[in-house]
Amino acid sequence: MPLSLAVRAFILILIVLAGGAFFLWVSPSSETPEREPEMIYLYYYNPQKDTDKEGNILCSRGGLVSVTRILPASASEQWEAAVQLLLEGDIYPIEREAGMTTEFPLEGLSLQEAGLENGALVLSFKDLQGKTTGGACRTSVLRFQIEETVLQFPDVHEVLFYPEDVFQP
Repeated sequence: MPLSLAVRAFILILIVLAGGAFFLWVSPSSETPEREPEMIYLYYYNPQKDTDKEGNILCSRGGLVSVTRILPASASEQWEAAVQLLLEGDIYPIEREAGMTTEFPLEGLSLQEAGLENGALVLSFKDLQGKTTGGACRTSVLRFQIEETVLQFPDVHEVLFYPEDVFQP
């Protein structure tokens, strides 16, 4: 006895649903889904955007300019990966032509540890050659670049540098 069209459609739907349920049941699941690469900002300095009426460079946050970079999906902590990218000092030619500068990378400087607790990001650096000292203007701009780069992340509210004399005149 032939089956009606409605019965055949019902059986077909059951087969498709059962196959889908089986696929979901046997497909591997990961406990933590892999993150997608993410666009972030690094902050470089443009002295042309940071002058007073007489043309004197102010060495303030006013000269900071954001550039976009892609944070790899493999980065475990966004703020730590962003600092590492900033320390590489990779300015594209078009950015350099627009007046952006940085003294990064600094020879002998490395980020040793980074930790976030209650909104305070603690960055511990190792400066083998004393490149993070020397002049209030220079050290302020370097410090500002790092601070602005990590303050873009909503869980970071404050930045602490260690040792305490790093990025000091």
